[in-house]
Amino acid sequence: MASANGLDWLGNDNYVRCLKYVSALAHGDNAAYDRGRRACNRQYYPGHPGYDY
Repeated sequence: MASANGLDWLGNDNYVRCLKYVSALAHGDNAAYDRGRRACNRQYYPGHPGYDY
């Protein structure tokens, strides 16, 4: 089993798509990207230990 800090998330196409979407919406605003990233984590990895929500 890969660790939470590994690259196993790259295999989750929907999660990667979500990150790309929030990155485009954030336009370089780190706080906006962080909120979006956390939303992606909650949606695609609910209750997954090691993920920053």
